[in-house]
Amino acid sequence: MTRLLSIALLLLVASPVSAADKKKPTPDKKPVKVTYEDHVRPILMARCFSCHGPNRKEGDLDLTTYGNLRVGGGSGEVVEPGASSDSYLWSLVNHESEPFMPPKSPKLPAKELATIKAWIDGGVLENAGSKFVRKKPKFNLALEGPSTGRPKNPAFPDRLGLRPELVTKVTTAVTALATSPWAPLCAVSGQKQVLLYDTRSLELVGVLAYPEGIAHTLGFSRNGSLLFAGGGRGAANGKVVVWDVKSGKRVMEVGEELDTVLGADISSDHSMIALGSSGKALRVFSTKTGEMLWEVPKKHTNWIYCTSFSPDGVLVASSDRNGGLFVWEAETGRIYQDLRGHGGAVTGLSWRSDSNILASCGQDGTVRLWEMENGRQVKSWGAHGGGSFMVEFCHDGNLVSIGRDKVAKLFKQDGGQIRAFPALPDLGLEVTYCDETKRVIAGDYSGVVRVFNAADGKVIGELSSNPVTLEQRLVTANQLVVTTKAENDKQQTALKVAQDAVKKVKADLDTANKTISTLQAKEKTLAASMKTYAGQIKTYTAEQAAAAKTVAALAKVVPLLKETADKAKATAAKASGDKELAALATNLKAVYDKRNGVLLSARKTNEVKTKALTKSKADLATAQKEDKAAKAGLVATKKRAEALTKAMKPAGEKLAATQKVAATASEKFAAANKSVVRWKDEIEFVKVLDVYGAKASEFNAAADGLAQATGELGLLQKALDQKNTAAAEADKVYKAAVVEVNKATKGVADSQKAHVAATNSVAVLTKAIPLLKDAFDKATAAAKATGDKELAAIATGLNGVHGKKVKALEDGKKLVVTRKAEVDKAKAVLVAKQKAASASQTALTAAKKRVADQVVAMKPAQAKVIQAKKANDAAKAQLDAVQKQVDVFKAKTAQAPVKAQPATAKAG
Repeated sequence: MTRLLSIALLLLVASPVSAADKKKPTPDKKPVKVTYEDHVRPILMARCFSCHGPNRKEGDLDLTTYGNLRVGGGSGEVVEPGASSDSYLWSLVNHESEPFMPPKSPKLPAKELATIKAWIDGGVLENAGSKFVRKKPKFNLALEGPSTGRPKNPAFPDRLGLRPELVTKVTTAVTALATSPWAPLCAVSGQKQVLLYDTRSLELVGVLAYPEGIAHTLGFSRNGSLLFAGGGRGAANGKVVVWDVKSGKRVMEVGEELDTVLGADISSDHSMIALGSSGKALRVFSTKTGEMLWEVPKKHTNWIYCTSFSPDGVLVASSDRNGGLFVWEAETGRIYQDLRGHGGAVTGLSWRSDSNILASCGQDGTVRLWEMENGRQVKSWGAHGGGSFMVEFCHDGNLVSIGRDKVAKLFKQDGGQIRAFPALPDLGLEVTYCDETKRVIAGDYSGVVRVFNAADGKVIGELSSNPVTLEQRLVTANQLVVTTKAENDKQQTALKVAQDAVKKVKADLDTANKTISTLQAKEKTLAASMKTYAGQIKTYTAEQAAAAKTVAALAKVVPLLKETADKAKATAAKASGDKELAALATNLKAVYDKRNGVLLSARKTNEVKTKALTKSKADLATAQKEDKAAKAGLVATKKRAEALTKAMKPAGEKLAATQKVAATASEKFAAANKSVVRWKDEIEFVKVLDVYGAKASEFNAAADGLAQATGELGLLQKALDQKNTAAAEADKVYKAAVVEVNKATKGVADSQKAHVAATNSVAVLTKAIPLLKDAFDKATAAAKATGDKELAAIATGLNGVHGKKVKALEDGKKLVVTRKAEVDKAKAVLVAKQKAASASQTALTAAKKRVADQVVAMKPAQAKVIQAKKANDAAKAQLDAVQKQVDVFKAKTAQAPVKAQPATAKAG
């Protein structure tokens, strides 16, 4: 039987699922949501409301409503959805941190603690209709150390949207101005928005939404990468918002004031934000956790107007409407200096870059400088009659201030006035200095924001705190295109007329100059020709005269010679043979021929030379005539050239003036067209930004959905982990029980074996003792009968053995009884162990069934997570696609050059 039981137990170990388990598992009931209204509030009502209710808010914490609990108390938020380990409330009620809650009381019952923990881990749900909200990651703004020097690449906005969040009919007072310490960038407060302007061109470069209301304080971090705004709506709410300057993204917000924030600042290492309001409490928050680090609730006796961290981040100053001015240790909140001297509200604070001097100004009209070692006032001067409203240190140590006298002023640290700028239309409220462009920017009660050149005090332009809509800008630009086109067409026509006039004068002048050159060349040619002709005439005259003389001399002689020669020839013919006469006749004939040849040649030469002389004289006369005409033409042409040269200057000047006017008109027309393109592009960009915002909202909703689904699955997974742990523990218990059953089974077998051995021993002795008795009797009888001593010794030995065996039999019977009792006891232990093993096996089966049921119950949640993940990925892909479009628009801006600002301009 015991063996069969052991086998059955082993089979149970090998197959722990019973027949009942083979049925289709039935999932556990859907986990009940742990909510504030249904589960947590009753616990808090019984344990906490007496100290943390509307009538008595210890630590400024009210737990009586869900909203007040989520706001938290003086130490910031007290619950972190989805993370009890990070929740301040849990650490107090679980006695992990002091002060233990409830005070002077034992720890809450385990069941109540489990409820509170499950509520926090489950997402801090308000009621049954609430959904798990994902835990938002904190944006860690902190730097490794204080940042006061110029960064390698000062932050300047990428392309941001320029659409105003709100356009009002009238412009209200300028409540805040700030300039970047390292970039040409100015922030201007507006209605539900903060406007960013390029201080070089005075162009709007970004609009940051501030739906909380109106910013009453603006400032850049010491390295210029962050911009913060403190404000809100009066008697309603107040907070500080922080943006990344480059991307324009809102990276953090702190504070839940019941009135607008009036003063705020961020430490140089970006780790802390200080704020103050009409609540009179100075509060400092951690940028890492968003929780309040410390507060001073009662030192200030009136509204806190200003807060300002020292550049090295060691100190923080605050001032109020009653003239209170205090300096605190930034890390601890301990008071460092109480600076007394102002006779009214302290309205402005600014630290010198070395953190050693604090400047303050107030309604008593003064600007005061305080050294920090002893808290001593080192300088004070009357800056503005009727009251000073703002003061700011420049990088070079000078200060700018403004006040009720409407005048912004630039001072040296010794109080010496460097320059007073032209008065604003109304009370001067805000002033700031742009170190990058050396410009003073001041705002007044009427909403005017004016930009001055610090070097000469001249007005450069204005910035608008209430810019018009993009659509209105486009309408204006289109109207400007029409007007500038008409003017441009007119000026281009005038330019063509002027160009044509200049071209004509220039062409005429060129023609005249060419004619002068031609006539001058002709003069030279004619002079040479006349000289040649004169030479020819002289030569021809001499040659003709010589020939004529020869002709005249021979004309009478040659006929006589001919007559003489003829007679001599005739005579010689008659006197034939007379050699002397024949020789004479021959000589006469030769003389005649020679003289006649000379005469003929002279006559011919005379004729040729006479003709040549006549021609040369005629050529000379012609050349002389032409020379006279050329000289007259040259004089006339030179006179015309002089006239044209004189006409060229006014024509050129008129052309230059017309070109300038036409160029201006062309530039204005091109600028108007460019403006149309710009505002069309900007409108398209804003549309893309709207799509991006919608897709970002969809992505956030999808991410929230994924977080909710993941959170719900996480809760189920926690339950599964707990059930797996319980099943593992049950399996461990069951296996230990099986080991105990095996041990008990072996104990039964061992005790039964011992009992059988004892019983067998008794049986053997029972049979052996009569035989020993009989042998003893017989040996005794034989020994008595024979007197044999040896037989007597044998009989004695048999008697001893018999006695021992009798004693052994008695002991054996007792042992049998003992062994039987041991067997019964071992069997009882076995039955108990088998029962325990059966119970643990049943528990294991039930635990495994709960695990299986939980796995089934998790499948819808797992499917929900998969679906939520798909939706999240799809939303992310859509968001990334729109981001690419945004990047295309930003790339256009990155390629565009920065325009220089004209002498005067009006922005917005």
